[in-house]
Amino acid sequence: MLATVFHRRGLLVNATRVVTFTGSEKFVALEHRNQHAPSRRPRSGRGRAFKRMCYLGGEITSPLVRPLKNIIVAGYPKSGCTWATRLVAELVGCPVAGFWRSEKKEIAVEGRGRISDFRCYKAHHQLAELGIDPAHSATQIIYVLRDPRDIAISAANFFEFERFPKLSSPFRRFRRGEKLYRHTLYPLLVRQDFRLEKMTEALLEGAGEVHNWCRVSWKAHWRPYAEAGVPIVRYEDLLTQPAEEARRILQHLHLERSPEAIAEAVRNQSFARKKTELLRSGLRGQARFLRVGKSQQWREKMPLNLQARFARELGAELAAWGYSA
Repeated sequence: MLATVFHRRGLLVNATRVVTFTGSEKFVALEHRNQHAPSRRPRSGRGRAFKRMCYLGGEITSPLVRPLKNIIVAGYPKSGCTWATRLVAELVGCPVAGFWRSEKKEIAVEGRGRISDFRCYKAHHQLAELGIDPAHSATQIIYVLRDPRDIAISAANFFEFERFPKLSSPFRRFRRGEKLYRHTLYPLLVRQDFRLEKMTEALLEGAGEVHNWCRVSWKAHWRPYAEAGVPIVRYEDLLTQPAEEARRILQHLHLERSPEAIAEAVRNQSFARKKTELLRSGLRGQARFLRVGKSQQWREKMPLNLQARFARELGAELAAWGYSA
């Protein structure tokens, strides 16, 4: 993939070649040549181009290239981080480079062809795990907060919960058996009420057996971000007033975009449009990952006893964030 860096003391600098060495963009190979002297012969085989390898997101010391600026969109799992990360990257005009400090394939990655000084990353890390001090870092952090009761509904449908490990173990030994268990036996053996109970425990107390990122509670996850002054964006506000929240995000990033550009970014990243695009591309798994993109599903789908437990144990926090009982 080729791009062009336009400004270097008034001269055109050609060209920036991005080379993907792993599933995500880990390295960038930079080759520069002054277009004002195209016919000058290099003194050696290496003199024709300046080459330097650097970590994407790390410090670039080349005098020809400005350091990339990182934006991290963090949140508890199933808080809408994938959607929010893509929306932020669309607003900024930069690529979603992957999951923060991970080489694993990330579903949020898109926009590799966008040319920008910024790179956007998705994260579920606790604040201390990011390795960044928000008060003394050029890296910008945005936290996405979602009603934990809706997280429970979404996560109960996403994560796989072990209830009868001795029964499921034989099926996991071969591929077709895993598929048979997941799509046929699992919904029958591990009912929705059980999954919701386990996810409720994770959100209220933390449960590493659900997932590594769920080993701390919802409250313990967002509170350090709030105390550090990281801007917190409610998922529900992104749904109901996306343009207003987009302006707030851009203001935090010290960027300006026209109302038309903001409206276009919001349209491009709408749930309905993204799901349609993914389905047309044959990416059904990614389309299912986005699910429905709604709020207050818990009112219809969560048992009354679990609703009461959330109100009892998180009543003050829910009220403080504008979440009704």
